[in-house]
Amino acid sequence: MDLAGPLDMTVNIPGYEAICEDSVITSRLGGTPANVPERYSQASAITLLPLRSRSLYVAAGQGGHSVAH
Repeated sequence: MDLAGPLDMTVNIPGYEAICEDSVITSRLGGTPANVPERYSQASAITLLPLRSRSLYVAAGQGGHSVAH
């Protein structure tokens, strides 16, 4: 489950690293997607889809109410 990070670790690496003011993705994964593609595949939530199971999406609505879809 990805809570706040990029779903695809190979997309927009310079943008995420600029926001964090650090080489957070490339340093944590030990290189670029070209250097260590298997690490990026394992770290990217998008590669786990489809889950092949039922899923529930819950989002916070106004006033803190939860809305299930």
